[in-house]
This record gives sequence, C-alpha cells and structure tokens, in this order.
Amino acid sequence: MKLLKRILCLAIVLATMMSMVLLPIPASAADAEMEIVGAAIRTEGTQALRFVGRIKKSSYSLTYGNNANFGIILIPKYMVNSGTNITKSTTGVLTIAATKAIEYNHPWLSTVKITGVSGYIYFVATVTGISEANYKTDFLARVYVNTTYSTQATRSVYEVASAANLSSIVTAANSYGTDIVVDVGTVN
Repeated sequence: MKLLKRILCLAIVLATMMSMVLLPIPASAADAEMEIVGAAIRTEGTQALRFVGRIKKSSYSLTYGNNANFGIILIPKYMVNSGTNITKSTTGVLTIAATKAIEYNHPWLSTVKITGVSGYIYFVATVTGISEANYKTDFLARVYVNTTYSTQATRSVYEVASAANLSSIVTAANSYGTDIVVDVGTVN
C-alpha cells in the first residue's frame, strides 16, 4: 500500500511538472557552489513562475525541513532600485525556505530539462497566480544559505515563454505592454 501511494504521488508530481517549461539561467564559475539554475512557467492552468536553485552540499552546513537555513528570496524587480542586490532584509522581499529539497539524480530534474550534478541539492520557489497583465513583470531571485547569497537572477513569465516559443503566452503579454506595476502581496 505504501509503495502504491509513493508511485501515485510521483505520478502526480511528474504530471504537474510536464506542464512546466524551463529557461536555464547561466552562471559564472564563482556561483558554482550555489545558484539559480533556471526558471519555469506553467503551460496550462493558472500561471506561475518557478525558480530552481541548487547548492553544493559539501560547501555549507545545511539545515533541512521546516527550519531550513537555505532557500530562495525573490521580489518584483520594480520594487528595488536599479542595480540593488536583494537580501533577506530587503523591504518587500519574499523569503522562501527550502523545506523540501531533492538530490541531483531525482527524476523531476530531467522532466524540467535540468541535468543534475552529483553533490548538489535542488529546490524551488514559486510565484503563483500571475495574471496576463503581469506576464512581463521581472522578478529577481537569489539562493541563500543563512546570510550568504548567490548571484541575482532575473526572469519573467514573458521571457521564459518567449524562449520556449509559447506564442499564446507571448501574445497575451504583448497585449498589456511592459509598465505593469502590482502590489507584491497580490501579484495578480
């Protein structure tokens, strides 16, 4: 019975992930120990922007579970001054602890076209309920461990959809323009 539950759970997770499209985020050699490796969007249902982070396990003392000391921080780009590197203390930033992390060989990574690297753990942070009017809103994201941060990454639903050639999402975003400002508390 337990095995059947696990198989069903894995099937549901994989089915959900199959409706995501991932855009890799290139990193420098300095970011090899922690980084945002990609951003994904949903191709069906309510739109979301999911950032995928990874950390080299041997480089940090990591606390897992509900008291995780690592994760991803994110914020709409328009909420900070140009060139600002966000931290957990940045006003309006969302701090999303990695309460669940997966190993480099987990099947989900290949589903979203990420090649897992031995010695790393992977985790996600997702902004959900993004309306068409906000598809071009850029979000900044960084991986953190305690008060150490990766290089900042920027992505929008529009950018990921454009890279994946998803014309229906790109068309919807273009009908609204680029100067959409939203309250970080609602994002829809």
